[in-house]
Formats: sequence, C-alpha cells, structure tokens
Amino acid sequence: DLMFNINYAYLDPKFDTVDVIPGTIFDPAVNPASPYTLGANIKDVFVVPYAPRDTVFVSMDYTFWHLANGDVSLNLNYHHQSENYISAPAGSGVPGRENYRQDAYGVMDARITLDLDLPDDRTLQLAVWGHNIANREYKNSMIGQGGPGAVAVGYQPAGYSFAATSWAPPPSYGAEVIFTY
Repeated sequence: DLMFNINYAYLDPKFDTVDVIPGTIFDPAVNPASPYTLGANIKDVFVVPYAPRDTVFVSMDYTFWHLANGDVSLNLNYHHQSENYISAPAGSGVPGRENYRQDAYGVMDARITLDLDLPDDRTLQLAVWGHNIANREYKNSMIGQGGPGAVAVGYQPAGYSFAATSWAPPPSYGAEVIFTY
C-alpha cells in the first residue's frame, strides 16, 4: 500500500494602511526623533510575522510488509517554507530588518512502524523515528538587537544591528512502544 500527500499554501500578507496614532513612539510629540507625523501611513515599517509566502508539505506512507497479525510501514515527510520575518516591526523601511528574517528551510522526518494485532482486541505498536534526518541547520528564532526598533528613540537610530539567534535542534532519533488494551 502506497499513499502520497502534498499540501501547498500560498500567502501574500501585507498591510494596506498603518496610521501613526497619538501616544506611540511614532508620534513626534512623544518621540521627537520620530520622522513621522500623526496620520502618516507607516505600513513600510511592518510585516505580518510568521507568514512565509510558500509552504509545502509532502509525505509518503508505504506499508511494505503485511503480516498475519499486523503490518510494517514507512512514513517519510518533508516540510519546506520560504523566508519570513518573525517580528512585526521588520518592514522594508526598517534598517537591519534582516536580523528578524528566518531564511527558507526544509526538514525531512522518517518513521518505521510495526503494528501488531494481539488477542483480546489488544494492539502493540513499535516504532523508530528520526526528525531532521538530513541535518538541516536553520535559524529557529531570532531577536533583533542594537537599536530601539522601527523608529529612532532619543540618540539611538532606528533599526537593528545584530540578532540574538537560536538554531533549530540537530537530528534526533527515538523509539516508541504503544500497547493498547
């Protein structure tokens, strides 16, 4: 038995209008370093975070051995997403916005499972699995540092000059035993 599954999502998230409102760091009365005026459209300062344009998920399930009382199967799956930004104030108008960019990446996982039917409606499932089996290194999270963010505050210029980054976990492997009764 062989089954393939493909999922694709396309997003085109963007802000049409983001107005400067009173009392924010964009209001020159609150922040004299702000280059904006009340009511100005500052949509270029923002992005919709965690919204990659393209996301693809492909999986294959293959039952390759039928036993008298069970099956042995293989599952492979691959997830890919395009670059995205992980904070809202990382729009094209923000210097150093790349410090909030998560580059495109893809991860492959695998699992081999033995499913057994036991007497008295009991079942036993034995599995070994691996996550990120291709050892893909990618940034899992980052926080832009070195500035106040989207707009200058006091003597600090707008933007981010570096990022505190955490990386996704390396490959991991494990085994699983499930007994139902």
